[in-house]
Amino acid sequence: MPVGSEPKDAERGGDEAIIVRDAGARGSYVIVCEHASSVIPPEYDGLGLDAETALGHIGWDINAVDVASRVARALDAPLVTAPVSRLVIHLNRPGASRECIPARSEGLPVPVCYTPLTLPTV
Repeated sequence: MPVGSEPKDAERGGDEAIIVRDAGARGSYVIVCEHASSVIPPEYDGLGLDAETALGHIGWDINAVDVASRVARALDAPLVTAPVSRLVIHLNRPGASRECIPARSEGLPVPVCYTPLTLPTV
């Protein structure tokens, strides 16, 4: 079982890099919530963190997906979310950035920090 607890709206399972809800919405905007989940997939072995730490703000923006969902509904807009914790990958950082896969978050070290060369195969 993955460490963390994803918001109900944030994950549908599978290997998607992003999740798009209400893709056919007719509004003029797209709402993005890149820190919607605290899930650390099992193959990452919790990144060396205990579950309580991973469930804190270090791993995700708590309740952000709830707010984003309400905004998306109000604007009749699609909602794009991330299915994994920002500790796995920071989706709002450039892929080549050192901050894309964080070694620290909220001032705390991430004990097992994968680089693109050491990512587990899935």
